[in-house]
Amino acid sequence: MSIEMICRRLQAEKPEVVIPKGKRIQNLDALKLLSLMLVLCLHCSHCFYSLAGVESLWSVTRFIYCMGVLAIPMFFIVSGYQLLGRENSGYGYSVRKIYRILRTSFLLYLLVLGMKWAVFGEMFALAGIPRQFCLNLFQRGDYGLLWFVGALCLVYLAYPAINRLYIERKKLFLWLAAGLMAVMSFAFMITVVRPSDLWLRETGLSQTLRLWIWLGYFCMGGLIKRYKVFDELGRVPVVLVLAAVSFIFLNMIASRRGIWFCEYGYSSIVIVAFVVSVFTWFMKFKIDSRFIKGIIVAFMPAYVFGPVFQDLIADKMILLPEPIGAAVFVLSNGALALCAGWLLMKIPGVSRLLKL
Repeated sequence: MSIEMICRRLQAEKPEVVIPKGKRIQNLDALKLLSLMLVLCLHCSHCFYSLAGVESLWSVTRFIYCMGVLAIPMFFIVSGYQLLGRENSGYGYSVRKIYRILRTSFLLYLLVLGMKWAVFGEMFALAGIPRQFCLNLFQRGDYGLLWFVGALCLVYLAYPAINRLYIERKKLFLWLAAGLMAVMSFAFMITVVRPSDLWLRETGLSQTLRLWIWLGYFCMGGLIKRYKVFDELGRVPVVLVLAAVSFIFLNMIASRRGIWFCEYGYSSIVIVAFVVSVFTWFMKFKIDSRFIKGIIVAFMPAYVFGPVFQDLIADKMILLPEPIGAAVFVLSNGALALCAGWLLMKIPGVSRLLKL
């Protein structure tokens, strides 16, 4: 096969897919729910690992944690797939979307503070709530989980410009995506492979500010939607092999570099390939589920409420045997968070107030 034929195959495009505003694709909703459960894999397995005194990196608990590496990158790929290619999505749309995200997040943060006060007796200063919320957006406050909201808002600020390139200047968009992947690889090298004190070193930055990662995965969503070549990764054997490789890869980082948290693997080619393989595999299913259609409204509340329920049930979970403890922890936490979020969104007027 000649180089010309290879290039032609790499650039072969799919039929154009434009997802109108307001239309829901259940595959994408299912992937968002998967991302939520994988976030809980990160939090619950880390908690179980610490509290239960699990010592081995090659354990079921650690494997569940490492599979959580898919969570945040997957969400940004879903967002890129859903948003890139839309017409009439300028800065007005982005500003309105950012406003709704911040409004919803702030109201949910107030609910979390109320839950912590009612359940755990935690006290907080009312005057300091706005400041703490703003700090949380940059992973510096009392509920750092909200860094994700800050990162999402920054991506929405860049979205109109990226979308214009995606629609009107395909080659420039490819150069942008390639440049972001190059920056991600460089950041991984100076963070993990050959640690350096350069400002791109990810261990010195909050997750909010690692924008090259989130924009890189966001653009990857658009590439998957446009080019056929990525579908080759969406096969069960490829997914299983990349899952095993990712587990080994993240454990090597932990054992050789002392970097336990999988967030520092997001920038690596191994994890990018793993996330893309799972995404493209999932998109091949025909999903039509009333459960997904009904429960997706609970996504944001469940994400924000997760740590509260985690703290509530942690003492009971660590009594379970290690091979099943972390898995039961994740499932229990997910069930509680989703049920609480779903019930909240069923209160008259609340779903409109918390709509993203």
